[in-house]
Amino acid sequence: MIYIVDEDVNQLRPFADELEIAGFAVSQIATADEALDTLSSEATPVALALIDVMLGARAGEGDGPFTLENTHNFTRTGIRLLELLRARRPGTFPERAVFFSMAASEELVAAITDVSDRQGVPYLRKDAYDTPYQFCLHIAEILHDLDG
Repeated sequence: MIYIVDEDVNQLRPFADELEIAGFAVSQIATADEALDTLSSEATPVALALIDVMLGARAGEGDGPFTLENTHNFTRTGIRLLELLRARRPGTFPERAVFFSMAASEELVAAITDVSDRQGVPYLRKDAYDTPYQFCLHIAEILHDLDG
């Protein structure tokens, strides 16, 4: 299963549709909280998790998984999500994760790139694809590299 973790479900529907047309099973998850619940389970098969960085989450109080502090005011929620998934499923994450974002600020792009480089997580820009088909081809390449 390919999971697209992004609150912009309607915007990314063409990408999900293209992956389904190509034969991939796809599920869209709209919040970091739901993604953490779903993807933390060893029973959940994960071919790939495409994670938006500026991702919606419930505003956690105190030591919740996603707080203003640990997400940098919710601008790095996807990075925090990957940290938590990595701790809970080290055999799956970060290997099966991809950052998929429209981040524009230099500081945020640098933070994403740093995590991407250190953990070997591909960083794809949403605006890098002229068509959903191009996106699908790139995802197929990533999966081929992972699965051989």
